[in-house]
Amino acid sequence: MTLNRAFSVRLLKLTRNKMSKSRLERESGLSTLTLKHIENGTIQDIKLSHVVKVAKVLKMSLSEFFDDEVFDWEC
Repeated sequence: MTLNRAFSVRLLKLTRNKMSKSRLERESGLSTLTLKHIENGTIQDIKLSHVVKVAKVLKMSLSEFFDDEVFDWEC
């Protein structure tokens, strides 16, 4: 699994049934298109600023965001 796909999976886990896409878009400042690419796993490179914005909206530290088995893979 790529880092981009892992980010997508983690984001979906954290927001499913808890936060609407429009709320995430509004509060994070990320565009609808960017969020769509993230969710579909089609974004080429996730920017650290995207991760920071999402974690902030979810009221999580970066270490909390990345503390998930989806990120447990060898480079």
